[in-house]
Amino acid sequence: MPISTDQIHSLTPDTSNTLLLQKITALEARLAVLEGIITMPPGGGVAIRSPGSLKIQVGGSCAISVGANMTISVGKDQTITVGGAHVIDAGESITLTTGSARFVMKRSGDVNLTGNKVTMKSSGEMVLKGAKILQN
Repeated sequence: MPISTDQIHSLTPDTSNTLLLQKITALEARLAVLEGIITMPPGGGVAIRSPGSLKIQVGGSCAISVGANMTISVGKDQTITVGGAHVIDAGESITLTTGSARFVMKRSGDVNLTGNKVTMKSSGEMVLKGAKILQN
């Protein structure tokens, strides 16, 4: 907590030293907590470790730029909610996999859908177009 101007003017050397030591002790305790959360691992970079939950809240725009690879690992469920458009733009390919089902889109325009049973259903007209449509 900040010290008021009146408190500063009323300090004697003894109370000044005591107050200063209290402030230093409090700051050292806070620094120790931060050092347990924010570290600089060998090889560079910064690591943030939260022993409980972590919430990041941004009032405006947010941009994340990664110069190399990025991995996100979620131990349970993940939900993404977007109020407008959600665009995924990959340079080479996009792969969605769950169990033995797989959906792959490649830069070349090839799209592969693999699964034990594939069902397509339309409440309206279903159009299937291709230069050549093969059946078994």
